[in-house]
Amino acid sequence: MAESHLTILAPALEPEASRLLREVHEDLRMAGVACTPMHAGVVSSAKSGGSLTSLVVGGLVSAAGVRAMSQVLVAVVQRSAKRRIEVRMGDDTLIIDGASARDGRTALDSFLERAKTGQDA
Repeated sequence: MAESHLTILAPALEPEASRLLREVHEDLRMAGVACTPMHAGVVSSAKSGGSLTSLVVGGLVSAAGVRAMSQVLVAVVQRSAKRRIEVRMGDDTLIIDGASARDGRTALDSFLERAKTGQDA
C-alpha cells in the first residue's frame, strides 16, 4: 500500500520557505483541511518551535477537501511569482510554480486524484 498522506514542501530551507509554509498552513486550516506542521530544530524562545519545513496532510478525505487544497495551494503560489511549492505522495512529486491559476489547479487536481486512486494499488 502506498503512503496515505500528502506532504507539502517549500524547496529551500530558509526563513522565506518557512514563512510560505506557515501561510499555506493557515490558509488550509481556514479552508477546513487538517494538516500537521513539521519543524526542523526547536528554538525554545520561538512560539512555533523552529523552522517550518513541511506540512503533512493525512488521508485525502473528501472531494471538497481536495478542491479546497487545490485552491489554497495555487492561490499562495500565485501571490508571488518567486514562490514554489512541492506536493509529494509516496514517490510522486508535483511542483507548483509560475503556472496560471487554472493550469495549476488542473495539474494539482489530477495529481491528487491519481494519488488517491493509486493508494490501494
